[in-house]
This record gives sequence, C-alpha cells and structure tokens, in this order.
Amino acid sequence: MYDSFEVPDAIEPLIGYRGWRVVDNVLSSCYREVSWPLGHLESECINPMFPRFTERNPSTIMTSRHWMSPHVSCTCGIYAMHEYPQATEIRESKRVSSIKPWPHDAITGIIHGWGKIIVGTKGFRAQYAKPIALVARKSKIQRTIEETAEQYGLEIVDIWEVRKRGNQNSSWLKQEVS
Repeated sequence: MYDSFEVPDAIEPLIGYRGWRVVDNVLSSCYREVSWPLGHLESECINPMFPRFTERNPSTIMTSRHWMSPHVSCTCGIYAMHEYPQATEIRESKRVSSIKPWPHDAITGIIHGWGKIIVGTKGFRAQYAKPIALVARKSKIQRTIEETAEQYGLEIVDIWEVRKRGNQNSSWLKQEVS
C-alpha cells in the first residue's frame, strides 16, 4: 500500500504581503489570538470565523477542525496577498481609496509561505510562513516597525520600492527558508 501525500508544485516558497498587530513586542495576527514566534509559524485549524451548518440540521454548528491546515473547505491557514495593496485604485475613471485587508495602524510586511498552499485570486493561505521583511512607511508606528524588525532580525524595505517593484529583483527573495 502506498502512502498518500501531495507533491509540491514549486520548490521555492511563495512571496506574500500581510499585516500584523504588535502585542508586547511580538507580531500577532490582526484577527486571531495568534502570536508569531521568531523563525517560522505553522498554521493549525482553529474554529472558523463564521458558523458552518450541516445540511440535515441547519441549526447545528459543524466544527470543521482537521489534521492538515490549510484545508480547501475551511478558512484556516496563514494568509498573505500576492501584491502589496496600493493606497488608491482607479474605478470608473475615478481615484478612490483602496480597501486594505488589515487595520490602518497594522505593521505590514513580506513573508515566505510554503508547505501546503491554497491559492486564491488575491492571495494565498499557507501551511508554514516566515516574515522576511517589514515595510517602512511614514506613520506614527515607524518606531514600532524598527523595534520589531530588530527583534525578529528582519530587513526594513521602503513602501515605495515595494509598490514600484513588487517581487522583482528584491533582496528578500534571496533569503532561504529555515
């Protein structure tokens, strides 16, 4: 009998962009009580943000915990966006503010994501992730960004370079996953 496993599509990690809160000098999820350790984080399935109902009994909440995270039928995994969001977008020939997936006072940064990956249109959910750089921007939280980067041993990259170049020719691409 053969073991069942998935073969990865790529051997290099994906690059993604995400936001964090800083709680007691530690990177934390903006939406869950999850702290990011120094090094990498492994995702695990925790109760979904929304209730799931069974077909037989719509009033019964179905717990959807499973062994492998992320799972295609769940909301679990470590989230990241494919591109860093622009400050404004053009819609119907008008410049409007873009909706960001994190609070305005969040620290933003760049991660490597690897392991099991579920790819979406705007981003991905990963089994493992490691922050590789924080994004500097003019704000009241710049000092927090600098202190957090030092604590985690991360590079600070300029927001305009990230928006202009994205993932092309960037030093954070050359870092190895450990």
